[in-house]
Amino acid sequence: MTSLNTSLSPNSQLILGTTVVATPLLLFALRKLACRPPTAEIEMAKKTVVVLGGGWNGSLAARQLSSQLDPRKYELILVNDRPYVINNIASARMTATEVDHLDSKDKALMPYDKLFHNGNGTVKGGHALAVEEDKEHGKGGWGVLEGGEKIKWDALIVATGSAWQGPLAFPDAEALPGHVRQWRERVKAAKDIFIVGGGAVGIGACPRYLSRLAPRSPYYSLSAVCLPHRVRRGDQGGVP
Repeated sequence: MTSLNTSLSPNSQLILGTTVVATPLLLFALRKLACRPPTAEIEMAKKTVVVLGGGWNGSLAARQLSSQLDPRKYELILVNDRPYVINNIASARMTATEVDHLDSKDKALMPYDKLFHNGNGTVKGGHALAVEEDKEHGKGGWGVLEGGEKIKWDALIVATGSAWQGPLAFPDAEALPGHVRQWRERVKAAKDIFIVGGGAVGIGACPRYLSRLAPRSPYYSLSAVCLPHRVRRGDQGGVP
């Protein structure tokens, strides 16, 4: 057999060494292999990084990843059931008053249009129900969305957050305006309000809830766990 004086890739040399008869078809294949770029230059299949949950933590994680992941090697997907992240500190006030129109874009409801660095990432609308592992291959898996759709992941961050109660138990985007209106009316008609929790959300809500208490008597009750007190109508001070 005539020896070929040509530069061959390791794969093509392997084919040549294990082949007895060099047919024209084989020679064509060998030339193609020899012309391939080095392995490092071959575009490999992208790995998919999925963030389940687009709340405060999920959004921050997705933004940080978008600045670090090479878009040639990774696809970044943020899954959330609303097209925006809700600022819980501002949303507590949003459910108490129309002041400042916090239920408008870029206030308590912050869209994802500027979330990713250089557009390196996409947002997928959907409600995550479960996470499945790819036991056959021993790595990766799928995020299962409401309706049965599955999203393949090679790396997964679960940031689905907590289930809130009361005014902060926000429904999906379509039902949210009605939810906000309903709670504003309830706050407006209330005589006594008890806020469970004296953290940033509770403290931020106190002044707005106080301003909305119905004028049925000279005194109203506004209390928070760890910070109980009675506030006289007209008092300008916050929680002591």
